[in-house]
Amino acid sequence: MFNKLRGLPPIIESKLAFPLYGIIGGVVLIVYGLVGRARARGRANLPLNPAASRADAGRQVVMGKAHSPSPLNSPVSNTACVFYLEKTQALKYARYGQNGRQESRGGRLVEAFGGFFVRYGTRTAFVVPFAGSADLCKPETTKGFVDGIQKFEQIIKEGEDVTVIGTPRPLADFMAYLRRDAGISLPSDSIADLTRMEKDPGYSGMPCFYADGLESVTDQPYNDYLARTASSGLAYVLAGAVITAASAAALVYFNGR
Repeated sequence: MFNKLRGLPPIIESKLAFPLYGIIGGVVLIVYGLVGRARARGRANLPLNPAASRADAGRQVVMGKAHSPSPLNSPVSNTACVFYLEKTQALKYARYGQNGRQESRGGRLVEAFGGFFVRYGTRTAFVVPFAGSADLCKPETTKGFVDGIQKFEQIIKEGEDVTVIGTPRPLADFMAYLRRDAGISLPSDSIADLTRMEKDPGYSGMPCFYADGLESVTDQPYNDYLARTASSGLAYVLAGAVITAASAAALVYFNGR
């Protein structure tokens, strides 16, 4: 079939190219959705709030209340919080034409700031989310463009329920990682508190979730988060199937003309 593309007028070739791109894009969506659903199923069997407080207990899920002795103020709404995601988007240009206002916006720059303790039962873990691990479901807060820049934020407040998924490591490992200037953004007061805790043998086994040992942090209960990620994966699969089928039908139609 694809050999027939050779020698066709350019306008026909372009009509055949779009369905091919559609098929490729649809397959990518299907694979992405299947991976997301498989990840959700894999997380469903993880131990929840392990009885051991050791940091070497393996991959696990912790649910509890977020707490920080060093509160932050979020950059957009100036709301007290323990962690925030700041997303910045630049307006490249805006002009008015026959179709009204036309805008071109750049990609979003996402930065994470803060770390917090998670209290679950009588135990405590320390969590330092990064942009790729923070999967918050609350809506973004934003303001209009200021000097061509628009900012968005999502936050975790003091006392808010959170779910953490990952493989923790002990406090000493985290402090060594922090001292290597690994790009972690923490308030200076938090670093001072952690330095004092490091010297206390009672905190030596405190689990710390950070860097590649932190898979996901969400502001939903564990079961709700699993349901959301599985549902999202299914939506990608269905969208990919529709796009692939429609593109394949268009390819057959144009190729037969």
